[in-house]
Amino acid sequence: MKKTYCLIAICISLLFSGPVFSETVRLATGEWQPFSGKELPDYGLHAKKIKTVFTEMGYDVEFVFMPWKRAYEMTRKGDFVASFTWSKTQDRVAEVNYPENLLALSKEVGFYKKSRFPNGLDIKSLADIKAQDLKVVGMSSYWYEVPLKDYKIKANIVSSSELAWKIINGDRADLLMENIDVGKSESQVILGAGKDAEYGVTSPFKTQQMYLIFSKSHPKSQELMKKYDAAVSKLKAEGKL
Repeated sequence: MKKTYCLIAICISLLFSGPVFSETVRLATGEWQPFSGKELPDYGLHAKKIKTVFTEMGYDVEFVFMPWKRAYEMTRKGDFVASFTWSKTQDRVAEVNYPENLLALSKEVGFYKKSRFPNGLDIKSLADIKAQDLKVVGMSSYWYEVPLKDYKIKANIVSSSELAWKIINGDRADLLMENIDVGKSESQVILGAGKDAEYGVTSPFKTQQMYLIFSKSHPKSQELMKKYDAAVSKLKAEGKL
């Protein structure tokens, strides 16, 4: 009888002391240094922040890297429950869900070569770019693509940041439009270490709220978004985020 009780006690002990496996949530994202990237420490600054939040929620996370358009479309269709990092637009609000808590603020600026403009550039808006007759290089599908056309600003819209940086470095454009943190990081990765010191930065054209977006088609989207907002609010109140 004693042996039986001992075996029961051991089984109960193992049951409650054994490892607890968390559910893994897969999130779609793309390469956007220093915020997200396969080779970055913690997969980037935004990925690290999101992992902290999901750990508080009781979930593990897996970051799946892919081209940005595919990440958005697969999230919209429900193949992924969420994706980061995205700004809020009217078109997207109709297609995906945005949580109450934003992920970060993005400052959109212009980068220029100090050697070409040693006195700097006094630019605070797209109207200033037009007034000074400057040529812009930027990436397709970014927020400024349509406004640049509306202002009739001379612009070279390319498919990658690598190409954009090579264009401005080769003096084929006056201004490269990009997030300030991304630009400082990419200039060194693409052009070489220390190259960021050769470029000046304008005042921000725009400050954007950036989000982890949730699918409207995924069955767990609403549940996870509510837990996400609650966890972010809790971590902020505790000074941990």
